[in-house]
Amino acid sequence: MVAVWEPRVEAGKAVMGGHCATNLTQTGTDHKLYDMRASLNISLPEDMKDWIDAQVARAGYGTTSEYFRQLVREDQRRQVKDEIDAKLLAALESGDPIEMTPEWWEERRKLLARRVQARKSKS
Repeated sequence: MVAVWEPRVEAGKAVMGGHCATNLTQTGTDHKLYDMRASLNISLPEDMKDWIDAQVARAGYGTTSEYFRQLVREDQRRQVKDEIDAKLLAALESGDPIEMTPEWWEERRKLLARRVQARKSKS
């Protein structure tokens, strides 16, 4: 479930606090459905809230929630990238390099085909 903050509007201006009343929504191209009924309330200093409001207006977000969802998505992508980078570095340091020739790839394809066949014969 995704935590979503929907702004509360008073006198035509979004203020901190609020709720979310959106039902299931399909987002992006990942084809996952997120239950958008969770809410999140945060407290911010007034100058930070003003800065966020300016960013929402400048970037054309419809709501503050859209802005925060985008920040979370960007942070999620950054963390995944950091994990991949760490795994790549670990792989580079894991042993002697292997030259990936066409013959090497062909051997890998044959190995994979044998594994798939073995799994099929077990079922």
